[in-house]
Amino acid sequence: MMENRKVFLSYCHEDMNDKLQIMKYLKGTLNNYGYDLWHDGEILTGSNFIDDVSSALEECSIFICLLSQDYLSSNVCMNTELKTAIERNEIDKTAIFPIILSSCTWNQYVFKDIICQPKDAKPLDKFEDRNECLVNINNELVRVLDELKKKN
Repeated sequence: MMENRKVFLSYCHEDMNDKLQIMKYLKGTLNNYGYDLWHDGEILTGSNFIDDVSSALEECSIFICLLSQDYLSSNVCMNTELKTAIERNEIDKTAIFPIILSSCTWNQYVFKDIICQPKDAKPLDKFEDRNECLVNINNELVRVLDELKKKN
């Protein structure tokens, strides 16, 4: 399936705090499996934003998206990043790993056909113990990484 060991983290900037917290849980696991986590904070001043995002999308083998109503309303997130990830998923180049941050209309989009995290598609902000939920999301990511390892 996938040989690249790059992960694209797609999020809406309104969800920056959630992104930073999730990265604390997932980055170490990804590193342990030899994956590099990329997000738009990696883009250097003076670089071409669109070119850098496009390159990162074309190189990723895992696409993690942080779902909120802001994300679903974002043209860049939905019509550029997610669209490319879905196209790559259809040709077995990219695994999609959605994480629902908050109550939103995610099930009216392509995500209705994709298993989302947290478990049972309960939004992250609805958990009393957010840290435990993030550990569980990390454990599911490990399962996905192990599966990808078997396919390579």
